[in-house]
Amino acid sequence: MKYYLTRKQIETLDKSNDKKSYRDIHVDPFISQGKCNRCCSIDPTDFHSFIHQFTQRSTLYCRRCSQYGMFHSFEGYPYVNHSHQDYKDINALSIRLPFELTHYQQSIIEQMSDRIQCKTICNSTTRQKATDEYLLYAVTGAGKSEIILSCCDKWVTRNRQLNIAIVCPRRDVIVDLHEKAQRYFDVEFTIRCMGICKHVFNSLHFMTIHQLIYYKNYFDIIIIDEAGAYPYSGDLRLHDIVLSALSHSGTLIYVSATLNPTLKRIPKANSFILPVRFHEKPLVTPRLKFLPSRFEQRIVCEAIKPYISLNNAMDKNKKLLIYVHSIEQLLTLNEFLQNQFRQNVSKIGYIYSNSELRTELIDDFKQGRITVLLSTTLLERGLTFKDVNIIILRSHKFDRNTLIQMMGRADRYIGPKSGTVTLYYALYNMELYYACKYIRDMNQRWRLYGRQVNINQP
Repeated sequence: MKYYLTRKQIETLDKSNDKKSYRDIHVDPFISQGKCNRCCSIDPTDFHSFIHQFTQRSTLYCRRCSQYGMFHSFEGYPYVNHSHQDYKDINALSIRLPFELTHYQQSIIEQMSDRIQCKTICNSTTRQKATDEYLLYAVTGAGKSEIILSCCDKWVTRNRQLNIAIVCPRRDVIVDLHEKAQRYFDVEFTIRCMGICKHVFNSLHFMTIHQLIYYKNYFDIIIIDEAGAYPYSGDLRLHDIVLSALSHSGTLIYVSATLNPTLKRIPKANSFILPVRFHEKPLVTPRLKFLPSRFEQRIVCEAIKPYISLNNAMDKNKKLLIYVHSIEQLLTLNEFLQNQFRQNVSKIGYIYSNSELRTELIDDFKQGRITVLLSTTLLERGLTFKDVNIIILRSHKFDRNTLIQMMGRADRYIGPKSGTVTLYYALYNMELYYACKYIRDMNQRWRLYGRQVNINQP
């Protein structure tokens, strides 16, 4: 079980001269036998040769993973070697949820914790058998986070030497999931993502998928939340990084509300399906409206007036989330709205991948300080907002899985139905058709599933 140190950790260690902060530091060659030991690349085009300006030595570096800090072929790649015995003194987890799980969720938790037999194994240099792969296929709002954390609680209670990583392609999703875990367990856990790096010696680790590059043969279980999301779904290099971080004969669990070709190949025997939301209400049926792009700004102005008006006749907790297709469209629409509503400009926000203080913007929207939020697909997955209505502009330009995830942000809280979904389109296409068909099919499956489960209830 190898944990490779980052450039920043190495520099901090050199300045502090505190060698006790990392036990038993070892060194691997960074590039050996035509292979990068960090990202596992064996493609010769990924390696670039040059003369180092200080040492005047010919050196190689890997362009594929240079974004994580550049190491040269003549340098060692420091790592800390852990063993499962190091985890023997870790206390068992004890989850304390502020609410009671539904019998649907409890049924899935029992199935997963019983069928997925997770065992620690001895370190070896070859993979002993094919990796076990499982799929949790649950609709948006089914309470996947609570199911995952409850299963981890059971697995670690049975075997305290387990090492589990919960990863996600999106930074905001993993931050939200880490915050939930700390509330439910009241324990510090490792979190690693862009701008955040806190390594805690414990059984659970939360990180974006890219951060797995620092771990080799480390995790007994890797749970990939939102496994169908970009960039993991379309980047084979990330698949290699995941397998490299997984221990030999480890277990890989995919969690998603939508399926892609990778997830569809998982056998039904290894799939757990939950078509019921945690509040046991159906998915919100979208309203489709034809809207040519030239009338877009006028319609948006009319739509957001009730949410920012000082004499708001609507529920003051109501919020509006508007999805747009591109950053260019986002900035243009935001500039127009800023000019139209100068007195209430503080109630309107916008967010995309390069937004500054985007975590603070999301928190402001959750707390109601911002009531109208424009967003790209950055907020399509994993996040929950209370009392939010959804508008998707130019919905014909999105693929079906993205539409399903965006529509799933509505009506995710217990209580009266809260949240509507409106799809504006200029051209009706098959992606729109299949996205709406998914909603109808899942609602039909919800009715049948609830009837079957209730038969077995006491």
